[in-house]
Amino acid sequence: MSKVRRAGVEVDYEHVDITADIAGDLKSFSYTDVASGESDSVSISLQDKERKWMGSWAPQKEDHIEVKMWFTDWEAEGDGWEVFCGNFQVDDVSVDGPPAGCSIGAVSIPRATAFNEEERTKNWENVTVQEVALEIAERAGISLYYEAEEIPVRLLEQDKQTDCKFLYALCEKYGLGMKVFAEKIIIFDEAIYEAATAVMTLHYEDFSPYRYNSTLADTYTGAKMAYSDPGSGEDHVVTVGGGSRIMEINEEADSAADAQRKAVAALNRANKKAETFTGTVMTKRLLAGQCVDIEGFGKPD
Repeated sequence: MSKVRRAGVEVDYEHVDITADIAGDLKSFSYTDVASGESDSVSISLQDKERKWMGSWAPQKEDHIEVKMWFTDWEAEGDGWEVFCGNFQVDDVSVDGPPAGCSIGAVSIPRATAFNEEERTKNWENVTVQEVALEIAERAGISLYYEAEEIPVRLLEQDKQTDCKFLYALCEKYGLGMKVFAEKIIIFDEAIYEAATAVMTLHYEDFSPYRYNSTLADTYTGAKMAYSDPGSGEDHVVTVGGGSRIMEINEEADSAADAQRKAVAALNRANKKAETFTGTVMTKRLLAGQCVDIEGFGKPD
């Protein structure tokens, strides 16, 4: 007789393992893993017959949670693995009923630190994107993982922005992805990740609902960026790509190389919606940022 497929979660709450304590109360759990631009999040829903989750065990905003998922006998007997979801800060708590219940929401970007709350104004001169990110990470009390080339920036202004929003906007300008995971700021070159070898192939039969879309709206075959040389004041134009649908970019640049980096990033960002595929599959060994092949759909393949 084959074993039954099982899944579960292990939860540390304020650095205490509460896995066994919530096992009898856990109704549902969800984990949202994003590649870039938003916060990872977890949601825990609990039944509360004894009303302890609204009393002595009541969760508090800003509490710390660490979560790991596990899967046993998943696609075959003996097929098991674990996923470390990361570290999170509670930012939403609700109780409802009857029957009594409690829901806990938590995010990977700290809500209670200056990183995501305090607006700053600062001018940066002759720095790299990595140096800016390192200073912001140190100020937030977290570490930095940087996987991209060195990108010099002559002049940069942070104008009444939180460090989080400012750094994400800076990364976006240069085609870099950014997220916060396991108390680290992760910055990576999206183009390198997009060109990576697929980790698995998903087939037509794997999907429940799915949707493929191909559109021309707001997509481009090339981009043109005009800028003024900060030293000489001379006007220049940088062009990437070609064809008939040219994206006009209004952006400052330090040099021709800087303008080209920004133009390529803006063009790639706009063209991400040219072809999209969404669908629902049974949980796989997949993480945001990995590439997959799809097969059995005809043209979308």
